[in-house]
Amino acid sequence: LRKPHLSKNEQTSFLFTYTASYLIPSLNFVHDNSLWGFTAPIDGTRYRFDVLIAPGVYNSNLKFYSFLGDYRTYFRFWNTYSFAFRLAGGLSGGSNPQRFFIGGTSNWINRHFATHSIPIKSVSDFAFLTAALPLRGYDYAQEIGTKYALMNLELRFPLIEYLLTGALPILFRNIRGVLFFDAGSAWNQNRKLRLFERNGNGFIVTKDLLMGTGVGARIFLFSFLVKFDLAWAYNYHSFSKPKFYISLGADF
Repeated sequence: LRKPHLSKNEQTSFLFTYTASYLIPSLNFVHDNSLWGFTAPIDGTRYRFDVLIAPGVYNSNLKFYSFLGDYRTYFRFWNTYSFAFRLAGGLSGGSNPQRFFIGGTSNWINRHFATHSIPIKSVSDFAFLTAALPLRGYDYAQEIGTKYALMNLELRFPLIEYLLTGALPILFRNIRGVLFFDAGSAWNQNRKLRLFERNGNGFIVTKDLLMGTGVGARIFLFSFLVKFDLAWAYNYHSFSKPKFYISLGADF
């Protein structure tokens, strides 16, 4: 496309469009016997395994395959306390593989992006770019790759059973607290993956591995489940400045 010569007083814009069609057979295996508490599952096990294959029927350059897994188990104790454990991961290959990003949390209201916005490299990213969350202590889309691994540990407990405010007689009940630890990585080539390295002072620190820990509270406000988290990124040697998250929806 040759751009026409324009005078300084003329203004114009160019719109480029691209259309792609996919045929994607998929196979899913799901198990769920979890017991829900007031804001999140507190007992039982959930897992899901997915296989997606895009054979490139309409365009041979858009072939890809993906294998995804997500395992979650919950241990209930002292009636209202629970410990949540989650392992998730995925890999994609082919001429136009699916990409995954980690960093941040779902439905993050006051979100910050690692690079201004989520990088879109191809038309398939609009449909298949997948968030693997939460990984708190970091900005949104801190790492992006065709492979990812994620672990979440979370202790869930009653924080405040009943709270009646003074100036405005508003009753808050069943405010839940959490202590959490998140770790994960997203990468493209296995041979280039480096979880740890030594910094300039000789200390071992994380490189491609992201780790974060913190505390949070869960409360229903006007029928919406609101989550408040305070998290620190941890590089195996030191902690970062705290990062504050406000988000909506249930925990994993």
